[in-house]
Amino acid sequence: MPGLYTLQRLVFGGLWILCLVGCTEYYGARTILHSDGSLERTVCQPQGSLEASSDWLFFREVVAPQGESQLINLENLEELPPPSEDDNGRCYVLAHGRFANVGAIPAHVRFTSPDGSLSAGLERRYERRNFGWFVEHFWEETLTDVVTLAELRKARQELADILIDYFLAVIREAYGEAIQTAALENWLRQEVVPCCQELVDTFYEASLQPATRPMREKKLLAVLAKYGLELVPTEMDQGANQERVRNFVASKLQQLLTDAQGRPVPAETVTQILDWILPENAERSDAENESKLEQAARHYRLERYGGDEAFERKLQSLLVRIVGVHEALAPARHFVYEMQVPGVVVETSGTLVADNGVRWKFTAAEAYPVGYRMLVRSLEPCRELQQRLWGEVRFSERSDLELLWLWASADDGFKNALTASAQQGSLAPVRQWLEDANDDWQSLGWKRQLAEKILH
Repeated sequence: MPGLYTLQRLVFGGLWILCLVGCTEYYGARTILHSDGSLERTVCQPQGSLEASSDWLFFREVVAPQGESQLINLENLEELPPPSEDDNGRCYVLAHGRFANVGAIPAHVRFTSPDGSLSAGLERRYERRNFGWFVEHFWEETLTDVVTLAELRKARQELADILIDYFLAVIREAYGEAIQTAALENWLRQEVVPCCQELVDTFYEASLQPATRPMREKKLLAVLAKYGLELVPTEMDQGANQERVRNFVASKLQQLLTDAQGRPVPAETVTQILDWILPENAERSDAENESKLEQAARHYRLERYGGDEAFERKLQSLLVRIVGVHEALAPARHFVYEMQVPGVVVETSGTLVADNGVRWKFTAAEAYPVGYRMLVRSLEPCRELQQRLWGEVRFSERSDLELLWLWASADDGFKNALTASAQQGSLAPVRQWLEDANDDWQSLGWKRQLAEKILH
């Protein structure tokens, strides 16, 4: 977690949505799903995120993977050497286990808010449906977040009230009646708060759509421009945005702050306030050199919240309710998850890497606000049964299996005939059903071709 001054800079700068940065953590997992619903899972993730447990067949520390590329081939992760003394703070853990069902997988990814009241992690669902001649496997694993629209709106208003009260109280304590803050307070409540509300709404709505990060950023920059703050996209930044924000805030302070006689405050006073709001040095530890603003701020935090840590936790907890547990001042978390399923993949939200293999590459931030969904559906031919029925495995290709599934899913009669055929080890139930329902399927070319393949 960053220190209070970093948090203050992000919040007061109004740019926390655009510029949250930090170190990078990697989370890798490889899952092998078996025909009976049992599975194997290998995970590699930061040491502090996973504790040793008897649920895992093996569990050991390894050096940190060198980026996403080393997580791609997860079966080779066992070759990672143990960490050395020089790897202090960069240790990862590698764990592997075999589990009877999806519910037996240990909870190995969990992220909580600073106050511990909210948490997000992985939620899994698996369904297995037997259609007689083939089996359908459906797997869904979602990285959740903690945001709800109602709580988001409550939190952003509470955060605005806290920060405005804090900001104005510190200025008043530091300068007394030498500075009049009424105009500044009016601007904060009438323009800054609506701007931040619109930023949050735009961020939330854009995150619900399949938009890229640059597209989302473009919408956020348009909101800021509407309120007079012109910034450039992140890839063009190179320090330009920081300077633009400082200039914008300095201009507003100079315009809105006056002395007791209604005259503009000295430029030196504006600079003092600006340096407190947007400090060049995020962490200041020399108490003897604290400005009167910093002293007033420390006094306010102590009197109102009990100290810096309590105040920081309060702001962080509100930020989490607005931008989620993955965005709010957390390290950038990169995920590389792979899945091997029985049969052939017919639907997935990931990238197909083999007929029966899928990969997902994403950042935890993509779980905002409703979760990142890893879905895969496969169809597995019942080879032994088909061998008995035809003397060969007749339906194993993806296209054939999809047509069988489409027909059986839409027609209970056909599905029941397939199930009876499997139970009896005979084609008779399907032959009889096709004969009885002749008029229903003869008119459709794909059903007619599939029936001919079944009967001949």
